[in-house]
Amino acid sequence: MIHRWFSPKMAGRLLLALLSVFALLQIPRLTQEETILHLCPLSQGAALPDGFYVWQQLNDHGIGIKSITPASDSLIVHLTSPEQSAAAREVLLTALPHINVISQKVAAPLPLSGLPKPG
Repeated sequence: MIHRWFSPKMAGRLLLALLSVFALLQIPRLTQEETILHLCPLSQGAALPDGFYVWQQLNDHGIGIKSITPASDSLIVHLTSPEQSAAAREVLLTALPHINVISQKVAAPLPLSGLPKPG
């Protein structure tokens, strides 16, 4: 009785349909919103804090950091969670009153492992 309703051909179609649904559900994960904080001095020529001090201030408040990168006369801080952007901004403005903190949200594509790189 079961064999009549569930043939090998039907099992293949069901598997293909399930894989298609799974693939469609994974598409939103290919791009994630990433929060970047751009720290620059309020006045030209003012000193920037070092990245370790910034990391220490954020880490002490439980804010996760992916990376801190120096740029020309500024620091770029990538946070692990976009939800922590406001808290990170508040912590940095309190700890570094002479620094301007600009928060940006960007869509960051996730790397696809296993695919050959073009070029």
